[in-house]
Amino acid sequence: MRSTTLKLRFEGLDPRLSYFLSELGGEALCRSEPEIEQKDLYPASWVKLFWAVQAFLVGTPCSDLIFRLLAHSSDQAGQELVDFLVGTDSEDYPETKCRRQLLTSFWEERGYAGIGLGHKTFLGEYSALDAWLREDLGPNKISFAQIHKLWSFVLLENNLKPEQREIFLSALTRKATSAPEIPDTPNFQASLLGFGFGFPESFTFLAKAGWRDWLVCDSACFSLQGGRKVLVSVQADFSSQEASIAAIRGYSARLFEVFAEEGLIENISH
Repeated sequence: MRSTTLKLRFEGLDPRLSYFLSELGGEALCRSEPEIEQKDLYPASWVKLFWAVQAFLVGTPCSDLIFRLLAHSSDQAGQELVDFLVGTDSEDYPETKCRRQLLTSFWEERGYAGIGLGHKTFLGEYSALDAWLREDLGPNKISFAQIHKLWSFVLLENNLKPEQREIFLSALTRKATSAPEIPDTPNFQASLLGFGFGFPESFTFLAKAGWRDWLVCDSACFSLQGGRKVLVSVQADFSSQEASIAAIRGYSARLFEVFAEEGLIENISH
């Protein structure tokens, strides 16, 4: 699978859709534009992946919260886990600001330069506070390169304990034979990638999607023939959520058609 071949196959996509494709822990395979993987992106619920892994690494005893956060993208679990990680929000705003900066500095110290994870991304009792934090700390931001680095951190480098890794894998495993849920429903948990292709029941992949207003994103890891693992992250920022979802599904269709034509994935009947 050559990068130049893939690039030619993905020409002509709408520029409002950004994507980055790479091997797990390896080389870049295809990107929507030069250096797109280094560009700061609004991450929506991708921040929950980083909060969950941080909770594992510091030994936070919140396995149920972490599972709900990853499997169901639960905002309530996110509220509670952030408070576990940095302490309950203080009435003293400067103190709260310093505590929330710990969410970002934790990963900066591990080589994720320029990342931003300091505020919650959902409404609720913290909405006013997080509006102030967003103004002072700047918006949350993650690059495609950073989310791919996190996948490798967990899946290749054995940085989690076996029981933690099992929670991570079980929570994020999706079946391409299941109907995707729509992001504006309370139980949104699925990936938008890989649906509608007649995959066998045995085909599963790891994925975490997110959305905010009309912006929709998805990041997934799946295996090709011969055991090679591929990471794909995509973000669509169209004029409506429906248009963004349609763009990601269109990209997914082209992606898996290419893999099928090159004999890298079997049993696809689109």
